[in-house]
Amino acid sequence: MKQKLNLSEDFYWAELKLGENTAKAIYNEKVTALKQNRSVQIVSPYFKSASCKKIGLTNFFYVKLKSTADVAIMEQYAKQTNSIIVKQDDFMPLWYVLSCTKVSDKNAMELANQFFESDLFQYAEPDLMLDNILNCVNDTYFPQQWGLRNTGQYGGNSGIDIRACDAWNLSTGSNINVAVVDEGIQLNHPDLQANIHSLSYDGENGTSPSIIRGDHGTACAGIIGAVGNTAGIRGVAPNCRLMSVSNIMNAGTPNIKQKLANGINWAVQNGAHIISNSWGSDLLISSLIDDAITNALTNGRGSLGCVVVFATGNDNGAVQYPANSNPNILAVGAMSQCGQRKSPTSCDTEFRWGSNFGATLDIVAPGVLIPTTDRTANDGYNLNTEKALHPRSGGTLLTTDYANDDYTVWFNGTSSACPHVAGVAALILSVNPSLTGQQVRDIIEQTAQKVGGYNYTTTTGRTNGTWQNDMGYGLVNALCAVQNALMRLASISGPSTVCSSGATFTINNFPAGATITWAVSENLQIINRQDTIQVTVNRISGGNATISSTITSSCGNIITLTRTFNSFVSLSKEYDYLNCNDIIVTATASSGASIIWETTNGLLINGMSSPQSGIGNTVTISSPYGTAGEVTARNCYEYSTIDFSPCVEWSANLRFINSSSPGNPMQGEPLQAEADPAPWDGSRILCN
Repeated sequence: MKQKLNLSEDFYWAELKLGENTAKAIYNEKVTALKQNRSVQIVSPYFKSASCKKIGLTNFFYVKLKSTADVAIMEQYAKQTNSIIVKQDDFMPLWYVLSCTKVSDKNAMELANQFFESDLFQYAEPDLMLDNILNCVNDTYFPQQWGLRNTGQYGGNSGIDIRACDAWNLSTGSNINVAVVDEGIQLNHPDLQANIHSLSYDGENGTSPSIIRGDHGTACAGIIGAVGNTAGIRGVAPNCRLMSVSNIMNAGTPNIKQKLANGINWAVQNGAHIISNSWGSDLLISSLIDDAITNALTNGRGSLGCVVVFATGNDNGAVQYPANSNPNILAVGAMSQCGQRKSPTSCDTEFRWGSNFGATLDIVAPGVLIPTTDRTANDGYNLNTEKALHPRSGGTLLTTDYANDDYTVWFNGTSSACPHVAGVAALILSVNPSLTGQQVRDIIEQTAQKVGGYNYTTTTGRTNGTWQNDMGYGLVNALCAVQNALMRLASISGPSTVCSSGATFTINNFPAGATITWAVSENLQIINRQDTIQVTVNRISGGNATISSTITSSCGNIITLTRTFNSFVSLSKEYDYLNCNDIIVTATASSGASIIWETTNGLLINGMSSPQSGIGNTVTISSPYGTAGEVTARNCYEYSTIDFSPCVEWSANLRFINSSSPGNPMQGEPLQAEADPAPWDGSRILCN
C-alpha cells in the first residue's frame, strides 16, 4: 500500500560535520543519539567521490519491477524491511520510489542492496545528493572545452579529459609565471589581460615589450591561462601569470635560431617557472637552442629548473626538433576527443594532419577542436567564415566558427596540446613550488591516464610507468598530478623519541580525500587512531624503532613517510679512578628521552644521592666515603653502566720517591712511597 510522503517537503536536511579525525566510536555514539532524537527522522552518511566531491545519501531509493504483476511482491517486501512505497514513476510504470523510515534498521543504500540481492526485482539503487551536476564553471564557451570536461562533445568519449574541474578545487595556478615563446600574446585581450605578467620581450629586436607577430601566441596563451570569469573560455591554470615572448615563427627568418634561444634565455632570466613552446622543425637544429634549453632546465627557478614543454609536431611521423632533443623536455602529442592519438583517421574527422609520435614522445593532451582566445577585431583565426574557407578547419564536425571573433574553436594541432600540459605544470607548482623541474616532469608522467585502449607496456628508459609509442605515458591528468604534488608536502610531526608513556604523531599537510594507514616496528605498539592523520604509540621493548604512514590519494597515488628512532645510551668518564676531585660523566643517548641516573655504594650524582632525572646528560660523580661503585644512565628501554676503581689513601707521612711531581703525581704514573720525616701539609688522598 502506498503511503503519502512528499518527495521534497517532508524533510529538512542538515549536514553534520564531525571532522576527519573523529574516532569511529564517537561517530557511532553521535549517530545513535541523533536517531533517538524524536525530531530527527532519517540519519544518513555522506561519502566522497574519487575527485573529493561530496555525495549525500537521502532516505529514498528506486526499485524497478520485473513485471506489473510484481507490485504485491514489492509491497510485502517493503513491509518486511520497514520501508515504505512513496510513489510510482509517472513515465515509467515499472519504476517506484521507496523510502526508509525512522524504524528502518538500514539506510537507503543498504535497503537498495537488499532489494536488488533478493532477485525479486529488476533493479534497485539508492538516491544520492550531489554537489553539482552542471558545468564546473560558467564561461561562455566552456561547454565546448571538451579537453577540460568531456561530456561527449563532437561525438567524443565522455570522461576522456584532463580532469581540470576536479583539479581546480585544489589549484588554479596562482603565483606561477608561464612564458609563451611564440608569436606574441595580445596583451590587452579581454580574457587574458588580468593574467598578463608585467614583463614581456620581443626576440626579434631584443627589446620589451613583446610585439604581436601573428595569431598563434594568443591562441596558445588562452589555453594556458584565460581568466576565470563568465566570458569566453577558461584556461587550464586560470590564475597563472602569462609572460609574452614574441618571435617571427618562420624558419626562413635570419638569425631565427639565436632569436629563439634569446627568448628562452630571457624567460629564464626574468623569472619564468614554465616555458611553453608550440613550435619546432628539424630545420631548426642548433647548439644555440640546445644550450638555451639546457640553461632553462638546469638554472631556471633558482637552479630548481624550469619546466620546458614542447609540441611534437603535426606531420603524423616522428617527434620533431626541439621536442626530441633533450630527455628532460616534456614532449607533448595531440589526442582526439575519443581518446586516440590524433591521426588523419581519428574520430575528429580532421584528415589533414596527425600528431607526431615515437620514442621521444612523453605525454598527450587534447589537440582538436580546442576553443581558445583569438586576436580581437579583424585579426586572428576567426574570420566568421564558412568552414571551407577557414584556415584551421578541414574536418566535418563544424561548419562555422564562433560568432564572437575574440575566440575560435578551430585551434588544433600539437600547438594546442602543448599549452594544456604547460597549464597543468602551473597547477602543480602553485601548490608545491619547492619541486624541481624534474619532479614536475615525473609527476606529470607518473599520473597520466592510460586512455584509448592502447597497449601501454614497461619500456626500457621509461621509468615513470608504462609507456606506448603513440601516446607516451598517456593523457595528462591535472587532478592526479596536483594530488601527487600535494602529497609530497606531507610529513610526520611528533616527538623525537618513543618511550613507554606513549607518543602521538600527526601528518602535516594531509591531502584532501586521501586515506592513511600507519605501521610500526615490532618493538612499538599502536594504541589508538590507526587510520586517521594522528596516531599514538607505545614502546614495548628496546632497540631502534620505526613508525611509517602510507597515504593513498583518491587517484591511487601512494607515498610512504617514515620516522626512525634510535635507542641507545653510552657513557664516557673523565678519569678511571675516584679521587679528591669529582669526576665528570657524560651520557650520549638517542635524542629527546630524559636520562635517569643511578649509582651504587653511596656515590653521589651532582652531590645528591641516586636516582636522579631531568638533570641533563652530563653529571659530576663523587665518592664521599672513598669507595668504588657503578654509575648507570637509563633512556627508555636502554641503559649503560660504567665502573669506578677504588681509591688508595696515602698517609700524610708518606711521600712519592719516583714521581716527576712528588706532591701531585700524574695519572697512570707508577709510584713508590717511603716514609717522609717532614710530612706534607695536611692529609691527601690520591688515586694510583
